[in-house]
Amino acid sequence: MDIAKESLEGLLLTTGHLAAMEQFTLGGVIVSPSTRALRGPNASVDVEPRVMQVLVVLAAAAGQVVTRETLFNRCWGGVYVGDDSLNRAVAALRRAVATVGGRFEVETIPRTGYLLTVPKGDGSDEAQHSVDRQSAQFSRRNALIAGSAVAALGGTAVWWTAPSRSDAQFDALMERNHQALLNGSVFGDASKFREFEEAIRVRPGSAKAWGLLALVKSMMAQGAAPTGSASAVEEAEAAARKALVLYDIVR
Repeated sequence: MDIAKESLEGLLLTTGHLAAMEQFTLGGVIVSPSTRALRGPNASVDVEPRVMQVLVVLAAAAGQVVTRETLFNRCWGGVYVGDDSLNRAVAALRRAVATVGGRFEVETIPRTGYLLTVPKGDGSDEAQHSVDRQSAQFSRRNALIAGSAVAALGGTAVWWTAPSRSDAQFDALMERNHQALLNGSVFGDASKFREFEEAIRVRPGSAKAWGLLALVKSMMAQGAAPTGSASAVEEAEAAARKALVLYDIVR
């Protein structure tokens, strides 16, 4: 399976992505994904992350119908949560648009999905181009992280030409780190996360160590607060690039 290609084709729009997005104008409303806010002629409102995700996906479709399946895949990661979850998100979006006085509507297309309509010349093109450009950036980022997963979970580490006394320490660290990633304990224990960085210090030339660090940083970025997620994503990208450079050397 081509993991990077799969990532490009099934882009999950995460809260970390929202935090890194620029604002755009849609139907007289300034949409700010990073702060999850809508500012219109009548009022300003904050919306839940899932509601903003749905709006961004609909805006990117530029007048085309977005299926319910697509919304589930892009906003819920393909996890089935029931139709009520999507219905509630769309209803909350419609309430927010009405409150701020937005000149766009979210139409229900029976048995299919939803269509966002904007009066001609009221910002639909700007919204589409803004979201498309940033979605392309997220696609490249997802592919980068996916590639680092190959280096971490299926690649070969860079080994020294002679056995080192650090081998036992490194191997023990990597085993603990792999288990912490699998069972999720790294996300609730700062000391476990420091061991991922310690593995880099012990063996800075290991593609696997850098790949694991990139995966963990990427997962943490998705759950980070809006003010910190952009820098967290940048750190994940940097670790992923390092993993891929090292993986290229030894393939």
